[in-house]
Amino acid sequence: AALVVYDFVITLDREIKLFWTRRLTGATVLFFTIRYMPLLYGILGVVNASLDLPPADCDILVKVANTLDWSHLLPFAVFSAMRAYALTRNRVFTSIVLALSLVQMGLNFASYAYGLSGIPGPVEGCVSV
Repeated sequence: AALVVYDFVITLDREIKLFWTRRLTGATVLFFTIRYMPLLYGILGVVNASLDLPPADCDILVKVANTLDWSHLLPFAVFSAMRAYALTRNRVFTSIVLALSLVQMGLNFASYAYGLSGIPGPVEGCVSV
């Protein structure tokens, strides 16, 4: 966690110059998504470890944390598809790359259909069950 914060601090000036002052494009949205999703997930981890939540709130926190954790696969799938399209200019191939890249995310989200929930952990925080 300290390394991630250190990286954010030392590169913030370049990020502001290169991304925050320019017009919003697909590439900048992809950059911000890849850059800030781990930070949000880390914040949720700190909240999870530091609060003693009731079961109903634990369930919500676990679902939000898992959704955020699994959603980090989406920008990488989009990037892979964009790269495949840039190299081949073939939309069918690009669609196949995107679909295969999204399989893991889809399988993870399928666990909600099987009743994924969260309960207060025995030591600290909430755990998935």
